[in-house]
Amino acid sequence: MAANEIETLSPGLQKTFYALSLDPIHVGTGGSRLGRVDNMIVRDAGTNLPKIPGTSIAGVARACTAMKVTIEGNQNKFPNCAGKGGAGGDNHCGDKENCPVCATYGYSKGGEKLSFQGLAQFYDARILFFPVYTMYGPRWITSRSILEDAGFTVEAPGLEDNQVAYHENAQTTPNDINIGWLMMKKCDDKPLKFTNTPDDYGPISQEDELKSILKHLVLVPNDLIHILVNDNLEVRTSVSINPATGAAESGALFDYEAIPRATVFWFDVFCNKPEFFGIRKPVTWVMGNVEDGLAYLRWLGIGAMNTRGMGRMKILNFE
Repeated sequence: MAANEIETLSPGLQKTFYALSLDPIHVGTGGSRLGRVDNMIVRDAGTNLPKIPGTSIAGVARACTAMKVTIEGNQNKFPNCAGKGGAGGDNHCGDKENCPVCATYGYSKGGEKLSFQGLAQFYDARILFFPVYTMYGPRWITSRSILEDAGFTVEAPGLEDNQVAYHENAQTTPNDINIGWLMMKKCDDKPLKFTNTPDDYGPISQEDELKSILKHLVLVPNDLIHILVNDNLEVRTSVSINPATGAAESGALFDYEAIPRATVFWFDVFCNKPEFFGIRKPVTWVMGNVEDGLAYLRWLGIGAMNTRGMGRMKILNFE
């Protein structure tokens, strides 16, 4: 089947976004657990790798889209159409024909018994390249399984447990390198090469930030990637301050983990064709509303503790 036929039959438009964390990002599990830290971050159940849930991305993008519409002065959508929309969602305008927020992200007006799921579907942001410290300075690690899950065609050697491979554009390829605490040896076979599939949202090698990362990219074995990532997360400690004394509250010390800055993520967004829902708008209008919201993540951030210098994330491949 030809590509244009597939596009015609498709129920919508899907794009893969690449994002770079400008600050550490903490999306917590919602409670404390016994373990290395008090407050843990969300992880994928199958790989035990940290991730940013699609619900977190959608919620922040909704508020940011509403903010952009308000700033432009077209309509007063913030805070009415952002978030829950008040008790029962009755503050949502519910104009799915014209409202960029309600049409894209959905609404639920309990009092009027009206609801709409929204045209945009957000999927989890998963780690693509993860920064670690080495004796040669910062390096970014990945694995064959991560690259293949992200839709890349991978050419790489078969690695043993103590071996690494460098990207074909790597600046330096030392024979011995420490990935965090673990010393590993260079594999003497072919270097790492990978390419985008035709359906991806632009070649990843064209982005300026990623060009530098590719020069410092290291491939590690599939069975070690989750260990190396989890052992090199950022851990911060905080304490509550007594306003009367200005000193730390007794028993109020806690620590939490975060995905470090300069981590590269990838995630998909799928936008349903509005015509299937009786909306006279092109599907590119919906994707444009999503991108309007995602653009604000570089200032407003995602996850918890944004006022403590955490959460900013930059989308790398806007069209």
